[in-house]
Amino acid sequence: MLKVTDNSNEQEKSSIECFRCGICCSKYQVRMSLVEAKRIAAELGIPWKEFIANYTDQRWPGAESFLLRHEHGACIFLKHDKIEKMTGCLIYPFRPSSCQEWRPSPHRAECQEGLHKYWGIKISLDGKLKGNRTTIRRFQTFLKSLK
Repeated sequence: MLKVTDNSNEQEKSSIECFRCGICCSKYQVRMSLVEAKRIAAELGIPWKEFIANYTDQRWPGAESFLLRHEHGACIFLKHDKIEKMTGCLIYPFRPSSCQEWRPSPHRAECQEGLHKYWGIKISLDGKLKGNRTTIRRFQTFLKSLK
């Protein structure tokens, strides 16, 4: 998690808590295995053929792997909270392995885009938060509230 102290802009550079901007879910189309797809369909209580027809990208010719369909420019399972300006994953507890393995980082372009778009914060080349100090503190408080 990036941390801004009261006296300086010192942060850990390696990771950041996901702040649920949804940029990664918009930029990438998730590939899932047959086993993962069947597990998601079962967890949702959706018949297999209906899941394939409505939740996977029909352009992908897979039989052993599938792509989650995008709707309105993002993963079909991404929910937008317009009031809070953040997103949530409707299948988070049983999401595909590629989603589970994703690690937010201040060095990822997607995380930097989300920080700028929703918080007006940028990250310097050395990994420090740049922006209005009050906004940075609000962002830090927001991150803590997500735990």
